[in-house]
Amino acid sequence: MVAVNLTPDEFKTAQKRRQRLRFWVLMLLAVAITAGGWATMIYFDYRRANQTLHRITREYQDLQHTIKALGQVRNRLDLWQDRIALLNELNHYHDFVRVTDYLTQHSPDLIYLEQMKFWRPDKPQSTDQPKTQSKAAHMFILKHGAEGEAVAATDTNIEPIMISLKGRSVNYQAVADYLQMLSSADIIAGAQLKYSRRQSALSSETGEIVDFEIEARLLPMLSP
Repeated sequence: MVAVNLTPDEFKTAQKRRQRLRFWVLMLLAVAITAGGWATMIYFDYRRANQTLHRITREYQDLQHTIKALGQVRNRLDLWQDRIALLNELNHYHDFVRVTDYLTQHSPDLIYLEQMKFWRPDKPQSTDQPKTQSKAAHMFILKHGAEGEAVAATDTNIEPIMISLKGRSVNYQAVADYLQMLSSADIIAGAQLKYSRRQSALSSETGEIVDFEIEARLLPMLSP
């Protein structure tokens, strides 16, 4: 057994060293606990912020889909509004019923109409794309509404309305006769043939079939 003989000064020095060592160990432990606590808080804050960001992103995407759907609905409403305004103008200025009845009754037996389309010259014929209401149609609805008050047929502010007739015929001569009949009608003007092309016959009995399209401008008139 080894005996250690410590003098009072050496004993005090060793005791101070142990105290300083214990103090630094406690300080390091406190720093480690504090750093761990801060790291844990930062981690949970990051997770919470990340979840919030994902939720905001999903809500933004849902909002974009909703805005897109509302835009499509608005386009459809604008399209139907323009169609209704065009029908109102046809009924008031051009007598839509008289036009259709005339074209139906005066179509030759050799002519078969497949499509009748109305549009304004400043707009495309296709109805797939949304349209905005024209100024004339808008003013017509504001002035007359559902009452349909009489307006002079010679009103220079009336926008022209075009009509397109697509159909089939047994030969080119029938198309020419039909075009001549339309040119002499008192409800349309400027009838012209857009195209006429021969279609392959389904059988030898049917003979030739000619597809055609005729465009004309409706003449303004007042409904009775």
